[in-house]
Amino acid sequence: MHFFSLFTCAGRLSRRDYALTVGALLGFPPLLTLFAQLLFTPFIYLFSTIFFRESTIAFWVLLICCALLFITILYTVLPLFAIPATVRRLHDMSHSGVFAAPLVLLALLPLTFFSSLLLLFLTAIEHLTGAALLPSFLQIPLPQDYDTLGILLVAILPVLLALGLFLVCYTAWIFFEKGLPTENAYGAPPVQEPLPSVYTMFFTTQGAITRDDFLFRSLLLLAVTGTLLPTALQFTLLPLASILVMAELAPPGMDFYAFLLITSLYPLAAVPLVVRRLKTIGARAVEAVPAFAMLLPIPIIILPIAKFFGLMDGTDEGATFDELLPMLEIAADDMSITCAALCLLCTFISIAYIMRLLQK
Repeated sequence: MHFFSLFTCAGRLSRRDYALTVGALLGFPPLLTLFAQLLFTPFIYLFSTIFFRESTIAFWVLLICCALLFITILYTVLPLFAIPATVRRLHDMSHSGVFAAPLVLLALLPLTFFSSLLLLFLTAIEHLTGAALLPSFLQIPLPQDYDTLGILLVAILPVLLALGLFLVCYTAWIFFEKGLPTENAYGAPPVQEPLPSVYTMFFTTQGAITRDDFLFRSLLLLAVTGTLLPTALQFTLLPLASILVMAELAPPGMDFYAFLLITSLYPLAAVPLVVRRLKTIGARAVEAVPAFAMLLPIPIIILPIAKFFGLMDGTDEGATFDELLPMLEIAADDMSITCAALCLLCTFISIAYIMRLLQK
């Protein structure tokens, strides 16, 4: 499988190759989310502390708005990227590509949901602060009581459940229906090349690797590690670390720190592929270090986050609002500014070296 074959609608695609294609596409969200966090958070911090007197309010409003906007765009575009591969899978089943239309509907769901959530958040901020953040035609009338809000949610829930059931059935049909074993109007049956072993595909540093194969295999690997690693840690590392914290063998928040650290460093799984690609383009293996420079500030960045969650979980009833509020305050101090600048610098270094990996 090659990276740029993800975006062609011509020909046919087998069930196995369709699953690999979807898997590679699922490598985009965790990777882009990590880049977005490392770019947006320090930039918003610097922007809010330099240009706003109330830097705490500005930081959290801008951060939440940017996060919702980013998630909206990401999960709206992702189903659209799957349309070419789905069209080829439909061709393999001797169906028209028109049947890929439900993916457009799947793209509209996050667009509608997160856009509404963003408008609701900004409207709530307006009610709390009195600041005019939205034009009048975009403002959402907030319910005056929880009963009204509950009625609205109950009315919407059956529609969402029906839509979700339809999409699950549609996905199962695309994945599990066998392709036509003979030639049809869309061409001959797809030729399935034998897959190399997992070690040969992802974890060896020997041999050359083309740009297309490097992109495809890296995305597939990051999709697996970025999705399965947090789930696996929730059932293994997190309970073990929580036991150590409760037994006072580890400081409060250490369980959250370990979980956040390991799940944030998951791109390191691609080190063998990066080294192999560097050797292919005639570069030294040591240049893999700046390619992962964006990960260097993470152990520092997650310290206050782990401390915050550790404080919330530190007592039987959790921390009070007065104890948590000071941890949410944003102020311009030398340490925070240095950390934000370092985070931006390391991320830009990684982007520059990743572009080097993608040269022909």
